[in-house]
Amino acid sequence: MSDSRVPACRGKFFSERKKGTEALYLSDTSSDGRSVAVVYYRYDLKNIGPYYKTVTAGYYRNKQWTLKMREGTKIRFKVCTAKGGSIISSSCSRYVTGIA
Repeated sequence: MSDSRVPACRGKFFSERKKGTEALYLSDTSSDGRSVAVVYYRYDLKNIGPYYKTVTAGYYRNKQWTLKMREGTKIRFKVCTAKGGSIISSSCSRYVTGIA
């Protein structure tokens, strides 16, 4: 598992969640009224990204996305807060890397 967090949100990448699939998870951990986003790059695809996923439902809400990635390929991601559909870059974590 790879884990990225800032005070308002947390993201996780789980390799081999089920046979041949990985999971990307995002959780809103603050009641600050902002949504949260994960920004990621997938090195198993021709267009590596960036790709974006969000949680807009509020505090303590989370979402999980299932990814099908080739074994041994890399994903790089960070988590951020967002307001009005725009990522607040100063709120982002550092990038972390996961391997499928």
